[in-house]
Amino acid sequence: MKTSKPVKSGPELPASLTAEPAGPVEPPLPWLSALRQSKRWLAAALEPETFIVRYANLAFRNLFGFEADSADAIGPRLELFELIPGLTRPQLTQMIRSQDTATDSSICSDHFETSFIAIVSSPHYPQTRIVKLWFGDGTARHSMLAPDAPTITDNTRGNLRPIAPTFATESPDGLILLEGFDVTVLETLRQLTRLLVERISILTPERFRQIEGCLRSLFRAQQCFILCLERDPARLFIASSEQKSLEISRYPLLSLSNSRLVNEAQRAAVCSVATIPQEEVTCELDCRLQALGTRSLLLIPLYVANDGKVGHRSQLVGLIGITSDRADAFDADDVRHAQELVEPYTTALRFSLQQSLTSFSNIQPAVEWRFLEEAERRNWGLPPQPIEFPDVYPLYGISDIRGSSESRNQAIQADLLQQFRAGLAVLEAVAAETPSGLAKQLKLDLLEQMGELEQGVDVDTEDTAIDYLKRHLEIYFDHFERCSDAAAAAVRDYRQASDNEHHCVYEARARYDATVSRVIGTLRKTWEHCQARMQQIIPHHSDINCTDGIDHMIYAGQSIYPEFRSFHLHSLRYEQLRAICACARSVFEMGGGDNIGLQITHLVLIQQQSVDIFHDEKSDTLFAVRGSRDSRYEIVKKRIEKACDDETNERITQPGMLTLVYSTDEEWEEWQQYLRYLAREGWVDSTIDTGNVEPLQGVSGLAYARVRILP
Repeated sequence: MKTSKPVKSGPELPASLTAEPAGPVEPPLPWLSALRQSKRWLAAALEPETFIVRYANLAFRNLFGFEADSADAIGPRLELFELIPGLTRPQLTQMIRSQDTATDSSICSDHFETSFIAIVSSPHYPQTRIVKLWFGDGTARHSMLAPDAPTITDNTRGNLRPIAPTFATESPDGLILLEGFDVTVLETLRQLTRLLVERISILTPERFRQIEGCLRSLFRAQQCFILCLERDPARLFIASSEQKSLEISRYPLLSLSNSRLVNEAQRAAVCSVATIPQEEVTCELDCRLQALGTRSLLLIPLYVANDGKVGHRSQLVGLIGITSDRADAFDADDVRHAQELVEPYTTALRFSLQQSLTSFSNIQPAVEWRFLEEAERRNWGLPPQPIEFPDVYPLYGISDIRGSSESRNQAIQADLLQQFRAGLAVLEAVAAETPSGLAKQLKLDLLEQMGELEQGVDVDTEDTAIDYLKRHLEIYFDHFERCSDAAAAAVRDYRQASDNEHHCVYEARARYDATVSRVIGTLRKTWEHCQARMQQIIPHHSDINCTDGIDHMIYAGQSIYPEFRSFHLHSLRYEQLRAICACARSVFEMGGGDNIGLQITHLVLIQQQSVDIFHDEKSDTLFAVRGSRDSRYEIVKKRIEKACDDETNERITQPGMLTLVYSTDEEWEEWQQYLRYLAREGWVDSTIDTGNVEPLQGVSGLAYARVRILP
């Protein structure tokens, strides 16, 4: 039976390891003698009932750090549980019982079926070691391998087994053979490969440090770095010693032509630089490595061919460096182990560089493939190609907080007036104790400022009013506090009211911000829930923007997903309307527009025709429309929110209602059907208000339909 979890040893070896051998020394077992000089194969003989170690070969003794006599006998009565405390007696007994089930004892059974992993501390290694152990052939709970059984080497399995094992069921000398290997290197390489091939960028601080920890353990290294050479300038990534971030240094590719580091990497696949001369160097990159105290290096160059195959030296895209502060620190085994990491590291670096092109937080899996494809092209040295999706259908909608600017201005006004009143109280307390002409004038100024604030505020008032108080009132507080107890108390009240991260009275604004944040959070959560359902209809790109409300933009078409058909388009349009209604209902459930002090309007802009979109790398937006044919749609998006009816001059959007804006009768016919479906499902009222939209700048001929969303 296989154990599911590794067994960890304690940090210190038992004191009994240092005890002197006691009692007569027994002759070594023949199979133990054959293995006594092995440096890799672990072998020990245990008493069957107590699991006390009686004999151990050199490799076993070196790993656990104890001595034996010339016959490999262990003097202290040392149980295996003392060496590996996590082991349990029932666990070992069950393994031995499983071993006893072999029907043909002359055939070596599969040791690894009854093996276990142990993590042990060794006095000869700075890090813990990983060992795989199992019980040798011919052992059982009651039938032990007799000490005099002749042995041969089974080279195909790297094991020793009896030629014709004899069993001494009642023999007092019967012992259990425990065998194993130190698999620290194998397991570390396996863990490194897993970390590298997972789809997590190795250039993130957390993953970089995880990989560096494994490399330091495997190669007894001081530090590691990654040099990315896929484009100019080259970037050097090193884990910061004091922070959890990465230090990133940039070097022009031309400046690396005289770098010994890069020149060494270009001459060999994986190489060890035995010594780093300490003489003065001109290359800035090499100077950086000298500053780290590097005395020797293990270099892993990463090449990518234009056809995308690993191992072809068409382009050096990266260089992994493993450093040591000791000269000649890396041997041939280290080079061989490093070669096993070339392909995993190449895969990992490719993915990290791809992510640099797909770093947008709003990119959807439906279009991510094209960004990854383009990143792959550029990593191979191929010329860039535009990322575009022609003939996609746009779906745009917005849930807006009506009058948010006015509401915030009212909150600003309330806070400023409260703070000015507190300042006025300070001046009145000062004047009551010590009449002052300056204090009187300051009071008149404050009253004048308060009169202006009561008339209303604008965008600049928030900063200018606070700045006025700092420059004309607060600078005198140190003096005012000494005027009288009443003045000191007034100054204390003023400061307490402003004791927050904004350093001013921020009560009404805090309530407004909390309400807006709660509304937007509710809208966003509801929309994202609905969007997950829409993605199941057909994969598409969707993006949302949160300001004073949320607006969403959807693109769907065959260039994004080849299976796209008209049914998917109509389904998405209907689901978009249901999602908008769900967002409205989520706000209703918060207590209604009046109770939360905010009014929410909802609008969908209808576009029957497809558009062409492309990724503009020079802007912060993920997609932009291409050509004059599509620019009209973008203009309408920006201006439709505050549009009015061309007859009544009232806003076409109204609180708690869904407004559809369209251009043609064909569009209205399709969406009128969707409204009928919504009414049948109980989402909206059956009464529809219609009208024409007043001409917008550069756009005319729009109409609208409006329905009330039912709670």
